[in-house]
Amino acid sequence: MPLLFIIFVVIIERSLSLPNAMEEVLYFLKPDFSKLTSAGLLYALRQSFFALSLGVTAMLTYASYLDKKTNLVQSRISIVAMNISVSIMAGLAIFQARSPFNIQSEGGPSLVFIVLPQLFDKMPFGTIFYVLFLFATVTSSVVMLEINVDNITNQDNSKRAKWSVILGILTFVFGIPSALSYGVMADVHIFGKAFFDAMDFLVSNLLMPFGALFLSLFTGYIFKKALAMEELHLDERAWKQGLFQVWLFLLRFVIPIIIVVFIAQFM
Repeated sequence: MPLLFIIFVVIIERSLSLPNAMEEVLYFLKPDFSKLTSAGLLYALRQSFFALSLGVTAMLTYASYLDKKTNLVQSRISIVAMNISVSIMAGLAIFQARSPFNIQSEGGPSLVFIVLPQLFDKMPFGTIFYVLFLFATVTSSVVMLEINVDNITNQDNSKRAKWSVILGILTFVFGIPSALSYGVMADVHIFGKAFFDAMDFLVSNLLMPFGALFLSLFTGYIFKKALAMEELHLDERAWKQGLFQVWLFLLRFVIPIIIVVFIAQFM
């Protein structure tokens, strides 16, 4: 992750030197409240599932390695703040390159796989930076592999190496069609979508929201309140009890309704 920050700083410096860079910065940072529609809010919710790995137990997997004294509330705030910071840095790194390279894409994979390669191509040692960037993004995705490794091994270190290799190979093999979906498999479509887009739709719009829905219901209705308060480091003070009740109400009623509405848009 520190490497990713360093690379972003280098990319931002190069992007800001491009023609019309400040116009693109304003386009990226200036709020457009006309986009604040129900569809826009649902898209933001979709992005939150992806950006924070909600619904795939990534946070639970990471949390299982934390010390019992770790304050989960403070950690949550740090994670969200870090995520927002990285998102802003990514936008500053990419959007300025749209005009000079005549890129019309508004988002999605093309911003990373089309804009960034062209930007790196114009930089000294750009190929090296791009390789480092890809390496940094791959290492950031290790958590997705760790979820399955941890579930299978149950933190038995004697089995980790074997299952890491097995699951890594399976992930690589099953990822090949997605990697080729804009190349030799461009003609392969699932429900009218390229293979990569179909998998993205399945994971981001269905699997992750369903996972978050079940997790919310489990935590709200089944998980013991006393244990939840202990994990959240909440004591018997009235204001903390009040916050806990608000949190519980959101988990039980508000969040499930929002997620169901979100899923219904794609059913």
